[in-house]
Amino acid sequence: MNQFHVYLLGTPKIHFGKKTIDIDEPFLKLFFYYLAFQNSLISREELEIAFANKTASSPNWVAKASSQLKASLPDAGLIISIDEFIGLDFEHTDVDLTQFHDLLDDVGQIPWCTARTQKLPRKTVNLLNRALGLWNGNHFLEGVDFSSEPQAENEVRKIAQEVEKLRGDVLERLADYYHTIGDLQSAEPLIQQALKENNTSDYLHYLQMKILVERGEMPRAREYYRKVTKVMLSHGRVGPAPNLVALYQEIQKEISVDIPEPQPTWDIHPGIDMPLVGREKILTQLRLSRKQQQSVLLLGDVGQGKTRVLKEYADKISSRADVFYITCKPNEVNLSYQPFKSLFRYQITPEKWLELPLTWVSCLTRMLPEIAMIRPSVEEIEVTDDSQRENLLLEAIRQVFKLLASKKPLLLVFDDIQYADKATLQTFTYLMERYPFKDGRGMLIGTAREGELTYRYPELVNSFCDSKHINFLRLQKLSLNDISKLAYHILQESPSRELAQMLSQESDGNPLFIAEILWAILDADVKFDIKSGTGLPISEKLSKIIETRLMGLDEATYRILEAAAVLGTSFDLSLLPLMTTTETEEEVFIAFEKAVKKNIVTEQKENQSDLHKYRFVQQKFREVLLQRMNSARCVLLHNQAARIRVDEEAPPAIIAAHYEKAGVFEAAFHYWVKAGEEARHLASSAEAVHAFQHAEELLITHKLSPTNNRIYRFFTTWSAIAFETQDIELLKRLNQSLLEIGEQREDDLLKGTAWGNLSDACMATGEFEEGLTFIDRALTYLDETRHTTEYIESLVRRGVFLYMLNRLDKAEEMFQDALTLGAGSTEEARVFNALANAHYQMAVTNTLNAHPRIGLKHAKL
Repeated sequence: MNQFHVYLLGTPKIHFGKKTIDIDEPFLKLFFYYLAFQNSLISREELEIAFANKTASSPNWVAKASSQLKASLPDAGLIISIDEFIGLDFEHTDVDLTQFHDLLDDVGQIPWCTARTQKLPRKTVNLLNRALGLWNGNHFLEGVDFSSEPQAENEVRKIAQEVEKLRGDVLERLADYYHTIGDLQSAEPLIQQALKENNTSDYLHYLQMKILVERGEMPRAREYYRKVTKVMLSHGRVGPAPNLVALYQEIQKEISVDIPEPQPTWDIHPGIDMPLVGREKILTQLRLSRKQQQSVLLLGDVGQGKTRVLKEYADKISSRADVFYITCKPNEVNLSYQPFKSLFRYQITPEKWLELPLTWVSCLTRMLPEIAMIRPSVEEIEVTDDSQRENLLLEAIRQVFKLLASKKPLLLVFDDIQYADKATLQTFTYLMERYPFKDGRGMLIGTAREGELTYRYPELVNSFCDSKHINFLRLQKLSLNDISKLAYHILQESPSRELAQMLSQESDGNPLFIAEILWAILDADVKFDIKSGTGLPISEKLSKIIETRLMGLDEATYRILEAAAVLGTSFDLSLLPLMTTTETEEEVFIAFEKAVKKNIVTEQKENQSDLHKYRFVQQKFREVLLQRMNSARCVLLHNQAARIRVDEEAPPAIIAAHYEKAGVFEAAFHYWVKAGEEARHLASSAEAVHAFQHAEELLITHKLSPTNNRIYRFFTTWSAIAFETQDIELLKRLNQSLLEIGEQREDDLLKGTAWGNLSDACMATGEFEEGLTFIDRALTYLDETRHTTEYIESLVRRGVFLYMLNRLDKAEEMFQDALTLGAGSTEEARVFNALANAHYQMAVTNTLNAHPRIGLKHAKL
């Protein structure tokens, strides 16, 4: 059967193979298209309802129309009838509408969760282009008239609205992408297509004009601005959007244009505007606070989702309450009452100002001079006492909200009040203790970063704590389950538990940090391997957010945090004064206290011994500090840290890492070897191998020349691990290298040890004759006096090869020689293991040689 293709996106078409099919009878054509967009069989009853007029005039029309439709198609089997159900054979039919939805399902949330200025993954762009390519027009079922059947027409209209909205979203997102990568030629046609259906889109007009400016086409840009102005006015708008006006002013300096202030939008980080997870408890507490007529201070660090939570809450109550939202901005911290000025200017209508009693209007004229344009009869009240004027202003502001709440409950949100001026915060306190926010129809909510608010206004925070009118709510870090849900929204697949735990550890459960890390994983050219041992990647946007936070610190605090970052994600506060030579101990602690108040570092109280233990609130803060640190300071601090760690007898791996980053590679090699030896003693082979790999890399990369003793310890211990783990290739490689070094240095111990270890490889592979040859070579280099331990081990190895070759008597002689040599050694601690092995092998040999009593004696020894 040939493949059947139905095209509904744009001007509808029907193809059977390469042939175009035309259904002549108008009603049959409508009937066919209706079946095609169902994507499944539909019941006779549903069809009769959808085509009610046809049913009224011809009650049995469904069966007749089905037969006629089958006759109109080249293959009658393309229409299926099963009992009371009818539809297309979708198994052998491709419908572009279904393909469009399938492609967008494959795309997932990535385009809509990724900031406009960020590049999309190549796979995502390809899928979006394929989805867009399915359209051959601008409208669903373009030119098809269902008006004779209102019920069916209503269904078509709903589908058209949905799918055309999706097409517009795809056009806009692709235009964003091509603009971001600098492909303006591809971006412009997409914008034009999108504007055909949405010619009042502020963003699309801004993007189009920005492209004209970036191409240097200033006359066209000016003309485009005038065109947009006419369009907006014709739709009842006051003019172009503020960002478009601002862009126009940049290229037309001589023209003065009043920029209309936009209605405030929720200041949510790009990418956080996604399904809310892990905040159900906070939403419940907000609802409870409203019932209890309490104001709320919602506290959380940057990226915790304070604004996102409030938007969710505001959306739920917006149908029954007026919502007023204002963001406090860092550059307005010294402007008295600026948040209230912005709110009064742009969110309260002139009609409301006409309702406010003249007395209170007059109190507001100094703060809001333009109010006189609405109330020309107003006269400013003459008050000479500053305190009285301040009190009148506070009450006038309250009267405004009392008026607003008189007809409908209100929600007043002040976002980021850590940036508010002192007068605004005093007004906030004044309002929360009075009607309508106390015992009334209003609810007052502020959000803040607790550390910064406490740092800037400690007395005010104390007054909040003592007040019974405000409820403190704190956003907690996301649980592993919530992190998995958030990761699923971004990755479009369930993350492993290991990845969720890693995200929790490196982000401290911060939603913004988690999202940015996941997008960095998606954007990476190489798939992230959780077992690689490297940390999770950090996106450019997240790095800039952290940099902005860090750059707000004074120089001394920043330098102390650099020193802390070198010490680790967790560190001992008592070590910081030892890390710096430019600040006194007192200056260090003062600077560090600022970092604590700014919520960049926090106390680590896992047990009583952690008295001076601190950690970075986010591991990514430390990563950014290290990335930004210049190389000279990095070397200085790591060198200092290494010396401090040596004095406190820290684990060798920590000391080695510091020396390595300080460029002191000989010392780093020594401590990596020491770390490997200690790990082996603790039976941690993986940690030992990790340490030895570091040491080997330093040895080769920097062409180090350690002492023969260090070389011996390094290769001997690592070879023992390789033999124990049966990594024979590694064992051979290590000892070929050791043999080469021994020959270069003409050192008999290194050469003899290498041949002995190579014989172990033969033992593991069953090559006993070759192993015997290798151990004989080892014995020619080793001296029983100077290399007693190695000589004993080689005798034991030789004995084992002999009894594996069934030369038991000769094997027994070797073991006896080893025991005799060891008995006369003064290095009892070093030869103990070698002698124990000799006794064990002697026990085995005597047992095999029919001397069990002698074997038992050696076994006991």
